[in-house]
Amino acid sequence: MNITIDRIVETFISSHMPIPGALFCEYTLGNKFTPDLIAQSYENPDRFHVDQRALITVEGAGPLFWILLRKYAAPTKYEVGVWAKCLLRHIYACSVVAVHGTGDRAGQTKFPIDIFENAETIMDALEGVGDIKGREVDRDQDGPDIAKYLSGVDKRRSETYKPLIQYLASWFHLPDNGGEQHVDLNDYKLGRYGSEIKRVPNLLKIMYGWLVQTHRQLQEWNNDGWSAKNFERSEKYRNAYWDVIPKGAQEPPNLWIENLSTLVATTPYTENYRQVTKNPRVFHNLYNINPDEHSRAAYEICQNVLFYSDAGQAKGHIAAMIDVYMNRIQSRDATIPNFSYVHRQFELDKYEFSPKETMESGNYKQIRDLIGEHDPRETYESEVLGESDVLVADIVTGEVEGENIDPDVSKATVAKVLQNVGEAPPSPPRPVVKKTKLDIIAEQDDETSTITYLVIAGAIFAFAFR
Repeated sequence: MNITIDRIVETFISSHMPIPGALFCEYTLGNKFTPDLIAQSYENPDRFHVDQRALITVEGAGPLFWILLRKYAAPTKYEVGVWAKCLLRHIYACSVVAVHGTGDRAGQTKFPIDIFENAETIMDALEGVGDIKGREVDRDQDGPDIAKYLSGVDKRRSETYKPLIQYLASWFHLPDNGGEQHVDLNDYKLGRYGSEIKRVPNLLKIMYGWLVQTHRQLQEWNNDGWSAKNFERSEKYRNAYWDVIPKGAQEPPNLWIENLSTLVATTPYTENYRQVTKNPRVFHNLYNINPDEHSRAAYEICQNVLFYSDAGQAKGHIAAMIDVYMNRIQSRDATIPNFSYVHRQFELDKYEFSPKETMESGNYKQIRDLIGEHDPRETYESEVLGESDVLVADIVTGEVEGENIDPDVSKATVAKVLQNVGEAPPSPPRPVVKKTKLDIIAEQDDETSTITYLVIAGAIFAFAFR
C-alpha cells in the first residue's frame, strides 16, 4: 500500500522555508540524485521529478515526513546559514561564468547581480532573517562597511562581487556558539508566505528569487538550442561555486541544494483532493463494532494514512503533534524526538468527519479498499441486511446502488432514491438512514454488541411472520 504526503509537506514544511525546490526534489526522489537529472530538468521542468517519484509505503510515510521536517522546517541556525552560503555561491557562479565572449561586451556578465543595490537594501534583507544570523544589524556601523564593499563593485564584471559575497556569508552562524540551536522556520516566515521587512524580502528569499529568474533565462536559452546542462555542469561553474565560499569542515552535503536545477525546481504538489468520507462515524464503527485483530490492524492503518494526510482535527492530529515536536527539538537538550508511532494518538474513533474535510485522492482510495477488505460485516451481511429496515449506503462514499446520497438524509425516503434509478418505491416506504453496513450490525455502536443486534434482528424477523 503506497500513499503520498504532498499536503503536509507543502503545508507544514515548504510554505515557510526559503528553498522549496530542493525540498520537493528530496521528497519525491529521495536519495536518488544523478547528474542526468540536470539534463532532464531542462527537458521537462514540470515533470522530471514527479514522473520518477519514489513510492512511499504507509510504514515509510511517517519516517520520511519527520526527516524532512527536521531537515527543512527545524534546521539548526548553522544549517540555515549553509543554505544562505549555497545561494550566494550559485549567484556568484552564474554571474561569473555566463559572460559575453566577443565584441564590445566581451568578459561582461550576462547575469548582473542587481539584487544588492545599496547598503540600505542589504541591511533590510539581513534584518528579515531575524536571529538566525549571527548578530544584529547595526546601521551606524554596518552601513558604512557595506557601502565600502559596494564601492569596489563593477556591475558588469561579477568577479568584483567576491569580497561582498564573502562578507555576506560571514553574517551567518558557524556550527557552534549558537549555530547548533534548532529553529522553527514557521516563526521566521522565510518562504513564500513570509512577511516583508520594510521594502524588500529577507535575504534568503531575495537570493532564491534571483536564482529562479536566472534559471528561467537558462531554460529559454536551452529551448533555443543552447546547452544549459553543460553550463551548469561545467568545470568553470563548479570551480567558481566552491572558490567564492569554500566548503566548511562540518558543512553537511546536500546535492539537491548544490545543483541549481534541483535547488530552484518546480514544486507541483497534488491538487487532487476529495471528501474523506460521507459517513462521519465510519472509523468509530471500524474500531468498536468488531474489535478483533484484523479490524484493529485496519484501524491503525487508517490512523496512519489519515494522520499523514492531515485529514480531520481529531485529538492527536498532525498539526498538534508538530507543535510538540518543535517544542522538544528546541529544548535545552535539543534531542530529536522519536515520533514513529505518534499517529496512534489520532483519535479517529471519537471523531466525526464533516463534509468539508478532504484528503489526497490516492490516499482516499487506499482507505476505501482497506475498510472493505477488513469489513466484519461479511459474516452477517446476508443474514442481517435482508431484513433491515434501512437502505444501506456504501461504507465510505455514502452511495446507494450507484446513487449519491446527501449527507443529511435522515428524513429522506427510499422512494426518492429508487425513483432516481427508475425503480418503483416500496410500500410503505422505508426510511433512508445515513449508515454503513457496519452501523447496521450494531445499531448503537458503544452499547450494543454484534451478537445482541443479531438477536434483536432475529426477533423482529420472527415477529413479522407470525
